[in-house]
Order: sequence, then structure tokens, then C-alpha cells
Amino acid sequence: MADSFQIALASFKKRLTQEEQLRFQTTTLDEVKTAILRIQDDQSRRKSMMNLSRVKAFIEAFEQYSNVVEVFLNTSSVLCFIWGPMKFCLQVASSWAESFDTLLDAYQQLAENIPLLEQYGDLFKGNSYMVNVLALFYEDMLDFHRAALRVFSKSNGLARHKALVESQVTILQFEKQQKDYTKAETSISMIQESILRIQEYQREHLNHKKQFEAIEKEDTKRQRLALLDWLASTDPIPDHEFAVSMRADYPSSGNWILQENKIKAWLDPQQLTVPLLWINGIPGAGKTILTSVIIGECMKNSSSSTIFFYCKYDDKQRDNFLAVARAMLSQLLKQNEILLPYLYSECINSHSVSLVSHEMCTKLLEVCFETVSKSERTYLIIDGLDECEPLQRRILLSTLVSIVQKTLYPGMLRLLIVSQNEPDIKRQLRQCSDLRLSSSCNRSDIEVYSRVWAEKIQQKFVVSDDTKTHIIKAVSEGADGMFLYAKLILTNLYGQTFREKLYEELRPGTFPVGFEQAYSRIVCRVYQNPNESERATAERLLGWISCAKRPMRWHEIQAAVSINMDDEDVKFEGASIDQTPGPLPPATSSYSESLWVSRGSPSRGPSATRAQHREISHVRINFEEQKLAVMCLRYLLFQCFDPTTPDNQIHHYVNEGYYAFQEYAIVYWVDHLESLIEQLSPSDLENSEQCDLGSAIAEFYEIFGVQSTKRSDVPSFLEDRCTHLVGSDQLDSLLFLLSHTRKVRAAQDELTEPKELKTILEKVRSYLTKLSKSKNLTIVEKQKLNTYYGAKWIKCPRHACFYFHEGFPDESSRDKHLLRHEKPFLCTDLSCLRKHWGYSTEKELKRHMLLEHPDPAAFGGKFPKVKKEPVRHQCDICGSSYTRSSSLKIHQRRHDGIKPFKCEFPGCTAAFLRKYDRDRHARSTHSEMGNASGSQSPQSTPVPSLP
Repeated sequence: MADSFQIALASFKKRLTQEEQLRFQTTTLDEVKTAILRIQDDQSRRKSMMNLSRVKAFIEAFEQYSNVVEVFLNTSSVLCFIWGPMKFCLQVASSWAESFDTLLDAYQQLAENIPLLEQYGDLFKGNSYMVNVLALFYEDMLDFHRAALRVFSKSNGLARHKALVESQVTILQFEKQQKDYTKAETSISMIQESILRIQEYQREHLNHKKQFEAIEKEDTKRQRLALLDWLASTDPIPDHEFAVSMRADYPSSGNWILQENKIKAWLDPQQLTVPLLWINGIPGAGKTILTSVIIGECMKNSSSSTIFFYCKYDDKQRDNFLAVARAMLSQLLKQNEILLPYLYSECINSHSVSLVSHEMCTKLLEVCFETVSKSERTYLIIDGLDECEPLQRRILLSTLVSIVQKTLYPGMLRLLIVSQNEPDIKRQLRQCSDLRLSSSCNRSDIEVYSRVWAEKIQQKFVVSDDTKTHIIKAVSEGADGMFLYAKLILTNLYGQTFREKLYEELRPGTFPVGFEQAYSRIVCRVYQNPNESERATAERLLGWISCAKRPMRWHEIQAAVSINMDDEDVKFEGASIDQTPGPLPPATSSYSESLWVSRGSPSRGPSATRAQHREISHVRINFEEQKLAVMCLRYLLFQCFDPTTPDNQIHHYVNEGYYAFQEYAIVYWVDHLESLIEQLSPSDLENSEQCDLGSAIAEFYEIFGVQSTKRSDVPSFLEDRCTHLVGSDQLDSLLFLLSHTRKVRAAQDELTEPKELKTILEKVRSYLTKLSKSKNLTIVEKQKLNTYYGAKWIKCPRHACFYFHEGFPDESSRDKHLLRHEKPFLCTDLSCLRKHWGYSTEKELKRHMLLEHPDPAAFGGKFPKVKKEPVRHQCDICGSSYTRSSSLKIHQRRHDGIKPFKCEFPGCTAAFLRKYDRDRHARSTHSEMGNASGSQSPQSTPVPSLP
């Protein structure tokens, strides 16, 4: 019989820490009662009593349950694991009114479902099946307290949040099903007949439990998806995997960092003195690779969690506080399910489509890190902080450093910052331990790297061992600790086409000195590539990546390469760039940022920026910007964007990949035109075959322009920007297109103009949505479409939204996301259907809350006082009634003939029922007699004589 109890208890203990087991195993019922009395006394002193009698019924019911169980088990050791968690949860929750109120309600509901069992003692003694019922009760009570401990044993920071407490006690809905177990049969004479029924109840119990778990799992999944949509964070895993892949051929590279004393101290769980560490070094020193080594080491420890992020320059998804905070919250959520109810509550209370508040981000990070750091050690690692603008990194540093320094659990939260030695970062981290990477730190890694590449070069060009040795020595010494320098030099040498070219690059006067020369040599080789096709493609890629208004997805780059302006079609066959031409490395992610020449420069600092960014003479920014603008305009003039195109033809175009570039072109054609304004000359806007931009603007305006637009509709600031273009052929068309498009997009979240393009976009997306659900789509056809449109075909219709181009895996995810746009004000009551389908305005939500979920405390001063019915005092003799008892007493004196108030005037025998009557008699009868005889009535007052 005891086996069922022991199995349930063993499962419960697995979730407890050693400290909790020791604390709970000796707790008694008397200790629980004492704790409740202390809580009550404390609340009484603070004048915040909360009706603790609600827990009385549970204690009484479970005390009887304990007495019955002890008869069978001959021990009370299993019951202490009910009293211990109960005592602990009550003590912790008592600090926060709402959480405490919810917990007391939970115990009250539990008591309603537990019968008083002592009256059925004989029934349980005589039947083993009924003992199984007791075991089921015990298991359910443990499940309830396990859910409660998830909240209250984590962190007081979360225990104060009512939404989280409510989410954990929803198990009561399941507990209600247990009520009928012992009430099934209460008659001893019917025990034998009830055995089968009890067995049926046991099966129902198991089925109900499974159903409840399935519902809970589905609700958890829905909340998690809603949260991830709200956070809309960048996943750092691909960045980490890319950094790790860079070491694939050199597995030992970077491992030396783990032997540094400061790193060992930061990683050591026993060391509490180094919670903050700053690694800094020169640009190109391989800091990101070293960071990946440290992250990998942290992730090996299953008893700790690792939160990390790789910042990227000029990437709005990776270069600011909000982006980093969102990513950290997403990782915390994935690694700590306990945070889900709290974060979801904050999400629906924010009434916003995404997390955009710095203040809220800070609050969420503080609560979440404080929560997880109590139960497990957390390593927080930020690489490339100097990639962020100074203001953003100041906000990020001040927030994270403050969280680490204020944590209640020293050593449980550790922060590692990796960056260049920037003055502002150094100033904010002046009190932190720091590790400076010198040129000698990675010398051995650079030599190993150089040796591997030198062997590749030797095999390709069949050079002597002396040449190989010379390459290794020249690169290792010239790198001066800059790993990126070695990479650029060696890839450039390997990319030469002839041995003579290789020797020419190795000559002392030609061999690059410093990073800038090495980088410039790579770019020069791109433009001097003898293969004209490869050179042209590489130039186009460099231009697009330098001028793109957002990181292009790789399928968009493939589509751009495949666009044929002359034939006005898109031909993927023969135009694939799966193998990136020339010296550019192949793509390793779906975004163009995977190329080292992306706008997120591979190294930081003034020298790197001068060599790599917009000032590069080889990439003519204005020229490439104009080419992109013309390509977007011309592409949108293709036959596939004609609004009169029949649906079957549109479907054909979809299947052939014609719309692979549409989401970029439809949104950003106007941005490219605006970027060009200052650099344009009047000749650039001529409407002639020799002027690509002018003729493209003319044709685009003719097809998609709003002809009713007037010059007076153009804002003055836009005209001022175009004063140097006065007299140009297509100036008016340019101004009308820009002003009308910007005006409409500022007022409309969805793409409504040009209307013709909106129509085509909707038809294309509708067809792709249909295809995504089609069972007739073969694997080959789906892979082909994935090549054209990426893996997520279902998109958000709002052009400013990240998911306009990012997309969703299914319609359900998209529809839930749209609700955040259209009806962002969600009900916070977990049992209300409006927690899924919100309201358009805050006013509507407040009205709903007032009508459907009123707060009783809010109405305390609004209800009028209830007038008491007048109390009637009735005479036993005659039945007369009076509102006051004193009037009844006077009345009863009349019946008894008692007149206690006698006149005090000498010789007067009058008596009265009331003192008032006696005084009135004295004033009216004896005052005149007293005046006449010169005497005074005892009730009179002397009147002073007048002069």
C-alpha cells in the first residue's frame, strides 16, 4: 500500500533541491499553524488582514486525511512534504497581497474538494482499492505544491506577480475532478459493489490528468509563440555556429584563452570575486572566435545557463540596446519555462505589437535575471559591443552592470564583455576585471593558420618549401596579432591565377603592410579578375551589399542576379551564385550579412572603417545606388506586375520565381531614389534611352503615379533638396512619386500605393499561402519554391513590420501576429477569451474590464450606505411600539402607575412620568407664585435688574 505513496513522493523529491528536502522533511502541522498565526499577527500590526481563515478548512480536512493515512503507513514522514511546502509558500507569498490572496483562494478551493475522512475510517481499513484513492489525493496535493514551489522557491521577484501565481494554481481545475472519489460510496455495506466503480474512477483520473496536461501544453505553446512574436529577436545561434565553423580546420585554435587566469576565475563556480570581466584588443585580433570558444566552454556545463549575443555594426537587428535585450529575453525564455507566465502577462499588458520600450526591457531583464540566478548560475556574454553606437552601448552597459552588481546571489550571474579598447567602454568598466589581448597572445594560432594555408598554396602553385616557409614567416610577423590581416593576405595569395602573380604579390615592395593595404588588395583583385563574368558578378554583389537598405536575404540576391532587364524576365537557370565568385566566401546563412564584405564590417575601428566602408574608392556608392534604384523601378515594370494579368498567368510567374525580389523592390524603390537626390545632376533625369534613371522614373510615374498630384502637394523640404535639379525633364515626376508615396505610407500601415502593386502583392501572397497548405505540392516543387522565396511564404501585410519580409511558418502564426497589430489591447484575465482576441483601443479594453472583470476594491467608496431598518421596541401589554428603548420605558411607567419625577416646590404634590414634564410644570405653574411672594423657584434663574 505504501508503494503508491513512495512513488509519488520520489517523483516530487526529484524537483527539490537538497536544501529544500532537508527543510521540508521535518516540518509538522503544528509548525504550519504557528507560521499562520505569525503571519496573521504581522498583518494585524500592519492593518492588512487578508482573511486567513480561508486556509483553515484545508488544514482541518488534511489533518483528518493525515490521521487516516498514518494508520496504513504507520508513519508521518510522507505528510511532512505537504506541510513543509505549504508553510514555505505561505511565508513567501505573505509579502505580496495579490499573490497571497490567490494562494489562499487556492487552498480554499482545495478544501472544498477534500471530504472529512475520519468518518470513513472503517471503509478505508477494509479495502485496498480505497487506499489507492488516498494515494491519488496525495499525488495531487504534491502536484499542487510542486506548481506553487515553481513560483515561490525561485525568486521573490516573480512571486509578487499575480499572473504568474495564477498560472501555477490553475491545476485546481484538475483537482476539482477528485471530489467524487471518496463520495462515490460512503456506506460500508456497499463497498464490494463500489470496487469496480472506484477502478473506473482511477482510469478517469488518469485520463483527465492526461487531458489537462495536453491543454496546459497547448496553452504554453500558444503563449510562447505569442511572446517570441512580441520579442521579434534575432537568433544568435547562426552567428555562433559561423564563428565555430571558422575553427573547423583548426580545432585547437583559441583554446589558449581558457587557460588565462582571469578566464578560469570567471568560469570557476567557486570563485565569487570576478562576476564582471572585459576582454579587449585591437581590430581583427580574432575576438569573436575567442568569444565562441568561451561560449562553447560555458555551454558544456549542464548545471548552468548561457546567454550570449554577437553585435554587428550598422545592423538594426544587432547594434542597439533593444535588439540585444530582446535576444537575451528570448534565450532566457527558452531556457527557463518558469518565466513564461510573467513575460506573457507583461506582453499582453504592453498593448504593443513588439517590445519597444527601453524602460520595460530593463525591468524585464532585472526580474528575469534575478529569477534564474537564484536556482542556477548564468553566464552572460556580449561580443563586439563596440559595433554599437556610443549611446546604445552606454545604455546596454549601465543596465547589465547594474543588474550584476545588485543581484542578491553573488557569483550566480556573470557578465563577459568583448570589444575594442574604446574610451567610453573603458570608463564604464573601470571597476571590472579586464583581459587585454596583446599581439603575442594569438601568435601561435596565426602561425598554425598560416601553415595550413601555405600548404594549400604550395599544392596549388607547386612552389618550394622555402617559399612556403617565407609565406608563413611573412604573414605571422606582419599580422602583429591581427588575425584578420593573416586571413586577408592568405586568401588573396591563394586566389591568384598564376604562379608569376603569386611571386609578384610576395615581393617586398608589393607585399601588403598593415590591414588597410591587405583589404585594398582583396578589393583590387575583385576588380582585376580576368574572368569578366565573375568580376561583374562580384562587383554587383559588393555594390548591392554596400547600398542595400536592409540586409538582403540570399534568395533575394539570387533573384537580383537573375533579373534580365532587356527581356523583362527572371531567369534563375544559369544565373545561380551558390558558389560566390572570386574572393568572396560562399554564403553560410540566408542573409547577405554572411559575406565578410557586408555592411556590418568584419572589424572595427577607424582604420577598418576607412578601408572597408563607404569611402572605398572601388565601390562607387552613388553609381551603385543609382543602379539599384533603376533595377527596382524597371523590375516593377515587368509584365508580371501588370494588374490586368490573369490569375493563372500570375500563378505561372510565381512558380518560375518572378516575384522573388518583389518584397525588397516594392518597399525600397523610394528609399533608393531619396538617397540619390543630392548626387543627381539635371542630365540624370533626362527622359532618353541614354539615361536609365530618367527614363525609368518617367515610365514608372506613367504607370503607377497619381496623376492628380500637384506641385503644391510637394512638401517644401523636399523641394529645397531638389533646387539643383530645377529644369530637369523628370523633376516633377520624381517629386510627385516621392511626396505621394511618403505621405501615404506615413498614414497607412499597409502598402496601399501604388494600388496596382498592392493588388499583385496580395495575389502572389494568397497563392503562396494556398501552396503552403497544398498536399499536391511535391518535395521537388517545394524545394524549388524555397529557392525562390525562402522557407517562410506567409508574411505580414504591414510594410514597416519586420515580418513583412521575414514571414511565418504557417497562417496561424501570422494571424496571431496580426491581432497584435489590429487589436493590441488584450484582456489580462487568464480565463477570458479576450486574452486571445483583444480590442482596438485602450478605452474599449477598460470598458470590458469594468463590465466583465470588476475589481471589488475599486467600488468600495462608490456604493451608498445601506440605511438600517428602524428597530421597533414593542410594549408587552398594549402592543404599542417605539423606535427607542427609552420611550418604551416611559410608556411602561404609565401602565405601572409609576411617576418618579415629583415637583420640588414646597407644598406641591404633583408627580410626572418624565423629568421634562416636571420641569415644564415648575416653569409654568410656580414661576408666577414665586415672583409674587418674592421667592424664587428652584428651577428659575435670577434676572439682573436694569439700571
